[in-house]
Amino acid sequence: MTLLPYAIGYDIGSRTGKAVVTAPDGAILHTALTETLGNSVLTYEKLRGLIPADYLRPDTLTAATGYGRAALESRVHRTATEITCHFLAVQRRAPATRAIIDIGGQDAKIIAIDGDRIRDFAMNDKCAAGAGRFLEVMTARLGYSLEEFSRLDVSPVEPPLLSATCTVFAESELISLMASGAAPLALASAVAAMAARMTFQLAARLHARPPLFMTGGVSRIAPVRHHLERLFDAPITTSDDAQLFGAYGAALIARKK
Repeated sequence: MTLLPYAIGYDIGSRTGKAVVTAPDGAILHTALTETLGNSVLTYEKLRGLIPADYLRPDTLTAATGYGRAALESRVHRTATEITCHFLAVQRRAPATRAIIDIGGQDAKIIAIDGDRIRDFAMNDKCAAGAGRFLEVMTARLGYSLEEFSRLDVSPVEPPLLSATCTVFAESELISLMASGAAPLALASAVAAMAARMTFQLAARLHARPPLFMTGGVSRIAPVRHHLERLFDAPITTSDDAQLFGAYGAALIARKK
């Protein structure tokens, strides 16, 4: 009996690299994640080293997405945009979704969906304010690790306004609020609210509407999801593996070859 091939999707982002191995039916068999190394090829090789050898058969189908996908064109069967990959992964997991919120380490994307196709999308890839790196800088200033910040319940507090739209100026505002004696939880909420507000403004350009699904590394950060839900006045669905959806979508694309 001929064995159907596995498929592996690689997502080489600005901050992390992800890989997802799928079975012939699209089910996820194995995942890998690493910090982005000196270049995309090194990150790809590190991810391959984290995948069991049984999945790296000669007939395994491969695809790459993300910031570093162009550098892998000679090493994989296909490349695709993050927009397409996140759309395919969410369509498989939550097909009723009408808009995808994807916030990664350095950028944010909104994908508006109409039925089984992408209606439109918008990206903020010129400034990291509101994305993962911004949250790392701001929460470190408050004395939280990103992991601690991601678990905070900010619903009981009303945050002060951070009006800046730039990481440098927002950090300066935050320092002033800290000096005035504002409570750390309220300031953490303010940081999350600023990140959510910038993403919501991006979504407003597309008239994005629920049902909503959140992907990317920031999907794990509860305070940001809380403020996004307040702005959209709607619940936002996500999953424990939503950070891997770019790689998962790439694996689904690899199988289309």
